Amino acid sequence: YMNKEIKEILKITNQFLKIPSVTSNEKPFLDYLNKKISKLKKYNIIQTDSYLLIKTKNNPNKTNKNKNKENKYLFSIHIDRHGFAKNNNNEIEYQAYKRKKEEKLKFNRDTKEFFENCALRHTKENISSYNPKTGKIINKYISNRNNLDWKNKLVTFTLNKDPKSNENIFMLNSQISITNNLFFAQIDNVISAAVIFYLLKTSNFQDEIIFTTQEEIGLSYKCVLDYLDKNTTENTIKNQIITLDTTPYENFNNKEKGFIVLRKGDENGDFNLNLVKEFEKIANKNKIPIEYKASNNGMTELGRISSTSKGKYNGATIQIPTTNYHTTYETSTFENLENYLKIIKKIIN
Repeated sequence: YMNKEIKEILKITNQFLKIPSVTSNEKPFLDYLNKKISKLKKYNIIQTDSYLLIKTKNNPNKTNKNKNKENKYLFSIHIDRHGFAKNNNNEIEYQAYKRKKEEKLKFNRDTKEFFENCALRHTKENISSYNPKTGKIINKYISNRNNLDWKNKLVTFTLNKDPKSNENIFMLNSQISITNNLFFAQIDNVISAAVIFYLLKTSNFQDEIIFTTQEEIGLSYKCVLDYLDKNTTENTIKNQIITLDTTPYENFNNKEKGFIVLRKGDENGDFNLNLVKEFEKIANKNKIPIEYKASNNGMTELGRISSTSKGKYNGATIQIPTTNYHTTYETSTFENLENYLKIIKKIIN
């Protein structure tokens, strides 16, 4: 059984998945979100090359209570997705690894198995080249075979036909599929963007929202820091950042319970524990099952925000658990999504 809200969110997710947003080439999706949210006529929008900032328009008739609620939180949602790009040798390379090497960024995992898994999961993919400025689809392909040089952190793919010289960026083609109470697609992190857009349409959303880019190469924290450093008067949200995302699990043993995931920190440091506990209370009050993920398990956008700013900015994460992480068949359950939506609605209300 799928309730009306979940049906609508998955419909929005499908619409979003059609818009290209490969990491470091997200402009088409930023433009698309700007256009869609502008049509709601309720929000002020700031767009830069790297993020989209949403604020509620000032209403002189607001009560004092509503004024106090305004800008309590800054919700952060990354909108970049994995894909391929042509490198200097005209090879079709996994974009995240290509960009990390270009930016001289550290790889979180550096084993042969790590790179092998990436190569295997993206072989026999349906992909499309697109114009990184307009998002217009140029051509469609299939990734036939992978080539791995793990010492040089190089994962490349052969295609079923040779791309043209002007085809440099390739998105993974994906749409929502449903089996029993499961749904799957390339939902990281389109699902969070869809949830927030649904709430922008249907609720009196007063908090600020930032859609960030380049999270898949660990640079999305710069979007949040850039915005906050330029808006130092917004003191209330400095320690009230809420990052929304998916988070990987091996299997469905716990996920069938429909839990959402909280964290007290990540490998970069501790989060705002008062805020984390506040969310735990909200979950318990509303009978939403939660699981805490170990702080030494993975890195998050929020951890990078906190560590880079030396604790000046902090907050909490809310994550929806998935299996088959970073694939075009990343999977979760209706119940997980229902509770993910429910806790966010309780927080903003």
